[in-house]
Amino acid sequence: VTSSSLATGSTIATSSQSKDGEISPRNTKASEASVEQKRKAIFVIGEVTPEEFKLLSVSKDNVLTVSKWILREISSHAVTGKLLVAPPILSRVYQELSNGMLAFSMAKIKISTVPFPFPFAQVLSYALYAFYVLCPFIMLEVMEQATLDQITIPLLLTFATCAGYGAVNEIAIELEAPFGFDANDYPVNCQQTMIVQAMEDTYYASIPKDFSFEHFQGEPSLYA
Repeated sequence: VTSSSLATGSTIATSSQSKDGEISPRNTKASEASVEQKRKAIFVIGEVTPEEFKLLSVSKDNVLTVSKWILREISSHAVTGKLLVAPPILSRVYQELSNGMLAFSMAKIKISTVPFPFPFAQVLSYALYAFYVLCPFIMLEVMEQATLDQITIPLLLTFATCAGYGAVNEIAIELEAPFGFDANDYPVNCQQTMIVQAMEDTYYASIPKDFSFEHFQGEPSLYA
């Protein structure tokens, strides 16, 4: 998000398709968005311009593209003297942007892009099926001389054990692909919304002008 887009509030960045097949940007206010749009919305500060939307539509890596915009604007303002920040402090900005891109690349390459080995997944599935089938028979063979009352609890525990192994396998499948918009996926868009709200509070909040040392006197007061 460029600094020129800090003039308006948060909007939901969506898209619409015209009659001639071209995709055009449409900024839908959060109050007018559908439930599905709200669940998958990526909030940004200000409005997405047609040129920004066009560049993001043809980009292979949107995060890297936006990062390039931020770096170019910061560098341009620093060179032209519009950004009156000391170089040591400004270098920290570049370092934090680099750390963020590094963390994103590691999550994208190691978690999202590289899949779990398919042969290993198949071996685990077939091993679980074999365990489900053979475990009850093994328990009956071990307790061959036992009565029905004596094998009831072991059979229930066997069922709980098999269900537990199956549950652990399903949890591992969900953790294999943590990003997305499913019910059990990590809500990256919600984290983006919190970051945008923090940026809005930082940008639009003003410093109180009515504070004085007289507020240290008198009885303490509580504010809701």
